Amino acid sequence: MENTDAAPSFTIEVTDFVMPDVVADPANAIALPLFAALALLITYLPLRSFYRVKNIAACSMMVVIIIINLIVLINGIIWPSDDWTKWWMGYGLCDIEVILRFPITMALATSLCCLTKGLADALDTKHAVFNPSRAQRRRKVVGDILFCW
Repeated sequence: MENTDAAPSFTIEVTDFVMPDVVADPANAIALPLFAALALLITYLPLRSFYRVKNIAACSMMVVIIIINLIVLINGIIWPSDDWTKWWMGYGLCDIEVILRFPITMALATSLCCLTKGLADALDTKHAVFNPSRAQRRRKVVGDILFCW
């Protein structure tokens, strides 16, 4: 009599691998990391400007975009083709990327929400503050940091 409580064994041998009929365009292997690196350089200037005026929501959004572009750049360099047999397995890197994916997505959403709230506060005519005190500015910065991150 067989033991039915034992977990079934699923093994895939390398000989079972079949290359897909449609392969990625080699130009994508060059263009994706190139444009990701360009995006990293381009997002630095707005980040610096937003940091100077202490716009925490916009800075957070720029940091999230920089992290996403950095992940795309690294993945594009490491895995440039569709040939899975020659790929690095991604030990460590994939674990970090999977852990970061949800928090980075949430940080982008909360940064956009905080940015929208800041625009609504700027257009609020009933509670307009023309010269906020240092304590008010500090409270706003701390509140924005807690809201975004």
